[in-house]
Amino acid sequence: MSELKLLQKRITPDADRVTLYAVDPTSAAKLRSTLTNFAQHNVSRDFSVAIY
Repeated sequence: MSELKLLQKRITPDADRVTLYAVDPTSAAKLRSTLTNFAQHNVSRDFSVAIY
């Protein structure tokens, strides 16, 4: 459903991507809305947010 990609050098995460999933259509709609809001209000060179 979505992917958060870390664009800077990592200190602790194992990988540079965190994938987010929803388990049902209601959760998917809420997650999509939350991530869209997050992406619009948190622009950074340190990470990118892709919503599918």
